[in-house]
Amino acid sequence: VAFPYVAVVTFVVGVLYRWRQKGFTVSSLSSQFLEGKYLFWGSVPFHVGILVVFFGHVTAFMFPRATLAWNSVPVRLIVLEVTAFVFGVTIFIGLTALMLRRFTNPRIRAVTSRADLALELL
Repeated sequence: VAFPYVAVVTFVVGVLYRWRQKGFTVSSLSSQFLEGKYLFWGSVPFHVGILVVFFGHVTAFMFPRATLAWNSVPVRLIVLEVTAFVFGVTIFIGLTALMLRRFTNPRIRAVTSRADLALELL
């Protein structure tokens, strides 16, 4: 029950800390624009999956009674679960592609920090 709130608080505190410590610095260490093909096949599925799953959770948190009423019909519940599973697999495929890109590309591997690895494993 508390995990979503912990996640939101961690996000807000992290953003504020980053903003206060480093301001508006942007780094292009991985030269992402030079590797559009590999980045595309990892980044797009990951972000599409994250957005769909995130907005599904937001909808359920904002309208819990309507969500329960909607899911009381077994066919709707099955469709919802299959859709959520498909987008969860999409997230996994995208993240796997991004991690493979990070470990197989020597230029990206050279600039990978422990924070990058921790974020991907989280």
